[in-house]
Amino acid sequence: MKVHEFAKKHGVSPVFTAGLVDHLRATIDDDLDEAVLLKGYQDAFGRSLSPAPAKAAEPEPDESQEMNSSGRRRRAIVPESVPESVD
Repeated sequence: MKVHEFAKKHGVSPVFTAGLVDHLRATIDDDLDEAVLLKGYQDAFGRSLSPAPAKAAEPEPDESQEMNSSGRRRRAIVPESVPESVD
């Protein structure tokens, strides 16, 4: 796989592509194994291009939630209903 094809496939920006080419001491048109390119990217930038595990979708907030100071939703404390005492 050519380096420019790898960059396009993985959505690597031109700046990172140039850094990868420099790190591998290759040219943009060199034909390298994709495993070599992935390993080179990880070595050069300290992170892999492997897809991260999908996060579970957050449930839709309901009216019993409000925002806290950090911008996250939190549950409002709703007192439990207390049965009326029978006299």
